[in-house]
Amino acid sequence: MSVPKRCTATPNRTIRTAFGAGIAVLFWAAGVSAQSLDPEDQNFWAGAPALDLPLACDFGRGKRCRIAGYVDHDLSEGVSDYQCRGRSYNAEIPQGLGHSGTDLAVLDWKDWADGAPVPVIASAAGVVRNIRDEIADDDQNSGVGSDRACGNAVVVDHGAGWLTQYCHLQKDSVRVKTGDVVAAGQALGTMGSSGWSSFPHVHFAVLRQVGASVVRVDPFTSTTQFETCRRFRSTMWTPSAAEALGYTPVDFIKVGFVGTEPNTRNLLHDLRMEEALSWSEGQDIWVVLYAGGIAQGDLVQMQVLGPDGQTLFDATVKIGDQRYRIFRAGRLKTSTAVTERLAAGQALPTGRFTLRVNVANVAKRIYARKQASAVIAP
Repeated sequence: MSVPKRCTATPNRTIRTAFGAGIAVLFWAAGVSAQSLDPEDQNFWAGAPALDLPLACDFGRGKRCRIAGYVDHDLSEGVSDYQCRGRSYNAEIPQGLGHSGTDLAVLDWKDWADGAPVPVIASAAGVVRNIRDEIADDDQNSGVGSDRACGNAVVVDHGAGWLTQYCHLQKDSVRVKTGDVVAAGQALGTMGSSGWSSFPHVHFAVLRQVGASVVRVDPFTSTTQFETCRRFRSTMWTPSAAEALGYTPVDFIKVGFVGTEPNTRNLLHDLRMEEALSWSEGQDIWVVLYAGGIAQGDLVQMQVLGPDGQTLFDATVKIGDQRYRIFRAGRLKTSTAVTERLAAGQALPTGRFTLRVNVANVAKRIYARKQASAVIAP
């Protein structure tokens, strides 16, 4: 889904549809007998599918695809992913629910536009219950009401009341039609940014349906969205998918040096970290941190070391509130060490510079680190 704003969530144990009447038919499933929607009832989990990756894409450090957000188990103004951390958000859509699925994304708009299309594939065998394929891809959520928030979409019925939903597909990319029988791994469409979306990704949701009622399920823990983050039954992922989708507390999206002033728009669109810069080309050299999952109260340190090991920039901030993502940047020429050299008429240092990022919890224990470097010429 899109970059979030705060909203008050309603902790509802029974949810009728996911995005309103406009696509309610996406969640109709035939032949479901009367069953309990209580996850403590063993019948609730009967027939649950084993889920493989919903994208034909490599995940993990240094790979093209990553998890951008998880199911939110805190259905109030707070946020809590299945690890009781903040890698989720409160949805902007009018229903006021916490984020109800897993967001799978590429780096940014440029990666999506210039790279190969990312195939969206069925995570398990089933029957296509409905599709939508006519909504444009953009980052403005233009003309999108709650009934079209999912954008272009495919819903697959796996039987026994279990469904998977694939949202924000690219316009005109859907390759299946209602009623098609699909195998696990079969192509459904390609990743896009249609509907209520500000960056290219796929919102993947697991749904358990009884009659007209639907509850959302977290595939990482086999728990419903209204159960707390501390509850764990088992993973719904296959072993290979679970390994590929391993959890990291901080999602370091972009960390490094740039010669263009960073802002929230170019971070989402096309800003690239640079490995070679120059003081003499009129460039303003910036260091950048753009990351998700950093918690309220955490301490974030950004430190730049020059080629001789001298500290040129060192700033630590305490995160005052829970945010889906944080963005921090520093201009090297305004750092104390650099301005003192300029005032003394000294040449600026050249060679390889290193940016170190440390994230510590409220107890000041560092739990996440990231490092980047660039060569700065005279």
